[in-house]
Amino acid sequence: MHHASEIRFHDVNFDGDGSFETYTAYGQSKTANIYMANEIERRYGSRGLHALSLHPGATPTHMTQQEAFDNDAIRARLGEEAFQGIVRGLKSPPQGAATTVYAALSKDWEGKGGRHLAGCAEAGPTPVGSVPCLIGPGYAPWAYDEEKAARLWRESCKMVGAEDGA
Repeated sequence: MHHASEIRFHDVNFDGDGSFETYTAYGQSKTANIYMANEIERRYGSRGLHALSLHPGATPTHMTQQEAFDNDAIRARLGEEAFQGIVRGLKSPPQGAATTVYAALSKDWEGKGGRHLAGCAEAGPTPVGSVPCLIGPGYAPWAYDEEKAARLWRESCKMVGAEDGA
């Protein structure tokens, strides 16, 4: 879902009149998860603290049944073909949990971090020329932007009154 938005540094909280849009806000939060995991790895990986980000896949959970995730709105944003692809690719909740469990317990990721996982494996880039889907495979071109990840870290520290040190 991080494909829906980069970080809107000019208005991260969507304070501007009419600036809030569900998919953009949710997408920004997923991009922020990737950036923070990557920045944790850059800052603390050499000291044994590691972080991964992941996409569990689309699951028909309570969240997706909320008005904000209206099927008609998703269909309008993505188009019918992409929407049907999502429907065909829905995972059960246990299937959706698999990548999280894999990341937490697999020896494959012991002592490693700063990577984005999907489908119980490291995700590659979204294929060139593909229609970026909100829940599609791979990571968006901005997912490994070190400068933006560092900026998000600094601004997040400032927002919560924490020191920026590593």
